[in-house]
Amino acid sequence: MEYNKRFVEFDAIKQAATESATGVVELATNAEALGTTNSVVLTPGNLNSRFLHGASTFAGMTGQTITHNLGHQNYKFLILQTASPAGFLGEVYAIKANNTTVIYNTGSATGAFEYLIFIHAA
Repeated sequence: MEYNKRFVEFDAIKQAATESATGVVELATNAEALGTTNSVVLTPGNLNSRFLHGASTFAGMTGQTITHNLGHQNYKFLILQTASPAGFLGEVYAIKANNTTVIYNTGSATGAFEYLIFIHAA
């Protein structure tokens, strides 16, 4: 009986946390972390679910396909050259699709790059 009483007392005094008041928070699910809600708190684990990363090499106008299987195009793509370009890099651009992004460079460079995908809600 004491347990039930304490639970009721806690339930009566808890308040939602805000930017200016302490209180109880709800942790976001990975799906909620991709959304725009302000009513849940991100954890390092689900914050990481908003990013994909990897490495590849430039392939000129043939393009280098990066498969991410997001199923949508609501994301940003960052490319960082990580090795000597092994030639003229030229302009670098990406063409997005629902499950892939193709990276092109207009020069002859074939050096390495790393990429980071910032995922938004689908």
